Amino acid sequence: MSVQVTMRIKNLPEIRRAFRLSPKIMGQELAHGIEKSVRLVNAYAKTILYSGFVIRRTGYLRASHETRFEGSGMNFTGIIEPRAHYAIYLHEGTRYIRPRPWLKAAVDHKVSDVDGIIGGHVQQALNRIGRMT
Repeated sequence: MSVQVTMRIKNLPEIRRAFRLSPKIMGQELAHGIEKSVRLVNAYAKTILYSGFVIRRTGYLRASHETRFEGSGMNFTGIIEPRAHYAIYLHEGTRYIRPRPWLKAAVDHKVSDVDGIIGGHVQQALNRIGRMT
């Protein structure tokens, strides 16, 4: 004896649409999270420059920090780039100067904040996708 079960999903078109749009929505939210995170780390890196961690004379190094964002969708990257020509020598050090890795220190200090920002945006994406069904 066989038993036949029939199920009808009333909002199947909405569910299909949500699944189809979910990568786009997740990419948008992750892009927002990365932008916020990069700006947060950059702001903190600039405060480190004025804390005595790195010798400051003119403020050019701090002012030279640029942020940019590349990619789209799930392949989105945020970049902090000090444009002062001597930034790499201060950050990494030379045989004459000890390293002063202010960017690494900023990332290390803000890693938990960045985790929270990214996690919050992932949750927002999931909420947006869930409201579509």
